[in-house]
Amino acid sequence: MNTIIKLEDIEAEVVHKNIRNIHLRVLPPDGKVRISAPFRTKNETFINLPVQSLIGLVNRE
Repeated sequence: MNTIIKLEDIEAEVVHKNIRNIHLRVLPPDGKVRISAPFRTKNETFINLPVQSLIGLVNRE
């Protein structure tokens, strides 16, 4: 189940998988953001996570 969410000016693809932790990836060469999350995680959760603090890093790349 893939979903696109908007974090300020960055679109991130959320992929729900059978995993335990949340993983954030910035994919080269164009800097697409992909978040892998457990099935039980709601998309609204990502708004409150420290993902917001990583937006500056993504913008720099």
